[in-house]
Amino acid sequence: MALMVVKFDLKKRVKLAQTVWFMYWFAVLAGILVLSLGLFFKIELRKRSELMDNNESHFLPNLLIAMGLIACATNAFGGKVCYDSLDPTKFAKWKSMLKTFLVFCVGFNVLLVITALLCFVMRIPLQFTLAEGLKNGMKYYKDTDTPGRCYMKRTLDLMQMEFRCCGNDNYRDWFEIQWVSNRYLDFSAKEVKDRIGSNVDGQYLMDGVPFSCCNPSSPRPCIQYQMTNNSAHYSYDHYTEELNVWRRGCRDALVSYYGGIMNTIGVLVLLVTMLEVAVTIGLQYVDTSLSTLANPEDMESESEGFLLEKTVKETFTDIMAKMKAMGKGAKVEEGGEEGVATTVWCVRVRVRATENEALGGGSRPSACEPPPQPPRSDIGDARRAHGSPLVLNCNHMTGSRSPLPNTDTPGGQERRSRGGRQQLMVGSSAAEGAQAEAAEVSNKCQTPPLTFSKLWREPSRGVGGDNR
Repeated sequence: MALMVVKFDLKKRVKLAQTVWFMYWFAVLAGILVLSLGLFFKIELRKRSELMDNNESHFLPNLLIAMGLIACATNAFGGKVCYDSLDPTKFAKWKSMLKTFLVFCVGFNVLLVITALLCFVMRIPLQFTLAEGLKNGMKYYKDTDTPGRCYMKRTLDLMQMEFRCCGNDNYRDWFEIQWVSNRYLDFSAKEVKDRIGSNVDGQYLMDGVPFSCCNPSSPRPCIQYQMTNNSAHYSYDHYTEELNVWRRGCRDALVSYYGGIMNTIGVLVLLVTMLEVAVTIGLQYVDTSLSTLANPEDMESESEGFLLEKTVKETFTDIMAKMKAMGKGAKVEEGGEEGVATTVWCVRVRVRATENEALGGGSRPSACEPPPQPPRSDIGDARRAHGSPLVLNCNHMTGSRSPLPNTDTPGGQERRSRGGRQQLMVGSSAAEGAQAEAAEVSNKCQTPPLTFSKLWREPSRGVGGDNR
């Protein structure tokens, strides 16, 4: 029984097609929106890409761009189909590919849902990426005269002023690294020597922060040096008094900023997904309502549209059955190579035996058993060793094979002098008998018979390894 059946007449079908056509072009605009969001997010990440540890953070904006492009193309095609559905002659050319297109739309909707979910969960890996990137960026803050790193000081200062943050986790992160370049230090001064000698790494560490950490809203002039030395500043206690630097870490500030963008994009992608599902259902009703016309030649006749031809359970069962059938078909193809090799081996043995009997005698084999097969992993090696992809061995014949008569002996010369006509007759009889034998053995092996002419032209290896 069909699911969600709706009856249509000509007026309803026209109205349905027009509505779905309008929704499709609105969905094209939604696809442009997704594309624009992906470009905007990518640009925002590129602004501070040097503060990120890897390029994996660009996966989500690239995915959004791809989904936006696919949405624009898919919805434009769907709108064209709905427009042509008003004319039976134009709609006929889309009829054959419409079901495939609907299946593609369902898969595309699933990808949209996955994209929306990624927008919500990518916040977690972004935290680790920013933590490591900011840590490395702060180490290069002092390298203003190093090619490739001279921009890092400017980037960090602008970021700390824009997001009102200081350090990675907090302002104390600047206490653990040397952020002043050696070119601006007086190594003859006692204070500099003491600070450099006070740590095993030989760095000039101090309890100070860059100027970009200062809060301009503070009424007191910025205290950015000797922040933990109360005696260095009048009426100052760094334990109790509120510092005039930003307390918030830049990692938390950036995660909140990018997380807000991703959450907004995720919500919009979900709304676009709902629109895509709606137009897919509408196109399904357009297709089924035109396929079930009571009189296909009369467009004014009534018809029925439905969402699924069967119930959800029956549809799911059919899909699983088709998947199992495809799996069995793959197994049959995998084992088919061995069966073809055995069949051709049997045919060639029969052809060789019939040829021997026609040209010089020898007993005909009474049966042709398939050769012993090596393990599947060794089949290729065995075939390469014997020089042929099909023939493996020929030691299972019953009876013996007599060698062909030598035409260089006196008896052979005498037989040759009787004329080529008799030899042609013998060869013709051999060919006819071998062809019959080939057809009989092929039927027993349940494979299409191979013609003798094809086997006659191909080189084969006979008993004892001699090539014919």
